[in-house]
Amino acid sequence: MCAVAVSRCVAGGDTEAPEVADISVSRAVGIDDTIEVCARVTDNSAGDVAVVVTVGSIDLPSSTLAASGLRCSSAAAVSFDEGEYIVTITATDESGNVVRVPAGAVVVDLTAPTVDAVVAPGLARPGGIVTLTLVANEVLRGRAQVIATGAAAFSLDVQVDGDRAAVTLSIPDDAISGALILTVTGASDLAGNPAPAATATLTIDATAPTMALLDATTRLSHVPGFDTLFATVAADDAVSVVVTLGDDSAPCVAGDDGGGALNQYFCAVSAQGVPEGSAVAVVVAEDAAGNEARLLLPVEVDLTAPTFVAAQVILPPHPVHPRTTRLGPGSAATVIAAVSEAQATLTAEVAPGTMTCEPECGAVRSCTYAVGAIAEEVPATLTARAEHDGDRGRIGSTCGTIGGGACAAPAGRGVPVFGACAAGPAEDDVAAGSGVMAY
Repeated sequence: MCAVAVSRCVAGGDTEAPEVADISVSRAVGIDDTIEVCARVTDNSAGDVAVVVTVGSIDLPSSTLAASGLRCSSAAAVSFDEGEYIVTITATDESGNVVRVPAGAVVVDLTAPTVDAVVAPGLARPGGIVTLTLVANEVLRGRAQVIATGAAAFSLDVQVDGDRAAVTLSIPDDAISGALILTVTGASDLAGNPAPAATATLTIDATAPTMALLDATTRLSHVPGFDTLFATVAADDAVSVVVTLGDDSAPCVAGDDGGGALNQYFCAVSAQGVPEGSAVAVVVAEDAAGNEARLLLPVEVDLTAPTFVAAQVILPPHPVHPRTTRLGPGSAATVIAAVSEAQATLTAEVAPGTMTCEPECGAVRSCTYAVGAIAEEVPATLTARAEHDGDRGRIGSTCGTIGGGACAAPAGRGVPVFGACAAGPAEDDVAAGSGVMAY
């Protein structure tokens, strides 16, 4: 009888076809590769078994027996056109028993992939971060190498799995200004065809902006109108300038510097929330590459109102009635006061009239109040206020002449007309010492 599993029957002889196992096929081959098909072929007889490997319609050269016991056939990929081929293994023993085994498919790819390299951003600073993206026209596998030359020198490997890959690059801190060229080599497709080298170029800017202080507030308080630090700086090559004081930050506004090389920036930031004492405001100018320049602005935050150590209001006696004080247009009164802060200023709050003060000794002020035009006689109170950085001190009940020593009131100034001290207006931040006079 004839065996069903064979393609030819031999009466009374061997009717069992060879067996084919452990098949391996190069699934994708490139221009420099070889198509190789291997299998383990066994037969029940001791005779030789002929093995033919067919790729598409082309039979590969006769198989050879490897030391592993596998029968392998191979051919250069370039002997085939590009495309996918069905692989078949045919084994025939000496008795003519034949078995044909489908072994899968092989893809012949003789075209190298194309890879584009794109780096963003295109401008960076030493120590900055950029992203290099590789975009291929087909799926890639394996590792590629990125080599940097020019403004810095370094290299690293990149794992590529697919038609797109991205890698984050840290620019070395010692990079110099100039062009940084990134060259990508070693990328290959599934068939092993190497891609031509791809390059991307970015610019390294290692120079920080130039910045100079033109003007700045040095004393602040929490009083409205005195609670904002104002600064004017000049900066070149800056895309942003920001001022920070305490926990508050604000962008500075660019202005016209009159045509010079540097641009002016006007900065304003609140001191509210900054505790009393010395503080430092920071102005930061940043260029397009991320380089920074800093200016430190020391400021003094004064939350303590000045106080009167002593105060005296000297009113001229009436020429006819010595016990009556009357001031007419053009008349003048003198205010002498010692305050706790030498920088404090004094003002008179009575209208109409003006008060001008000159330093007399340290924190002592000698002031003259000149009466202005008046329409009718009215009672008035001459009130002196001490003010510094918007903080106003309270006189309270501190009235009388200035004590002796180097800051004693000059002789002949007279004595205060008032015998008691007015509490002044109701505001807590107001210091007022009053002498009552009648217009």
